Amino acid sequence: MSETPGASRFPGDLWLPLAGLVAGILLGPAVLGQLAPSTYRAWFVGAAEERARLEAWRERRASALEGLDGKRMDRANLEAWKQTLSKRGETLRADARRAIRESRRGRLGRLRAILLAALAFVVFEAITPAGPRRRRLAAARTALLSIWLALVVARPADLAAVPWAFFAGLVAIALVAALVPLRRAA
Repeated sequence: MSETPGASRFPGDLWLPLAGLVAGILLGPAVLGQLAPSTYRAWFVGAAEERARLEAWRERRASALEGLDGKRMDRANLEAWKQTLSKRGETLRADARRAIRESRRGRLGRLRAILLAALAFVVFEAITPAGPRRRRLAAARTALLSIWLALVVARPADLAAVPWAFFAGLVAIALVAALVPLRRAA
């Protein structure tokens, strides 16, 4: 079995998904999340400022409560002070939760956009005659799917939040593009 020099054992379209998988593992919680947890949280969890503000508030609250141990305060003032702290904490927590939801919504929007762009490339690829333009479309589709794979492997919880109807629609459109005979120029 002779191989041409420089030929690979893998098909050309397989390198990009493998690179996406490796990138996702390296950028995911197993590697980046362990080596640089703050970077992982900033890149993939989001709402870093809100989380930092909430953590700073928790530290201030803990130190303020510790400072009360040595002070004499009547019970009514102490309860009022604790309620004020609690209200501030609820506001900060609500802000942090809202920012985290918005960050997650943005990530899901990017995942959907990548899938829709890849689907558009599938459709254009199906109606494009064989040749260099079609190969470029296939390479672009594979690159987009590789980026999507890297993002999903790096943050798998995002995949669970994508509605099943969205995936079902993508599969239906892909099947139509693959199975319906389209007229191709000779």
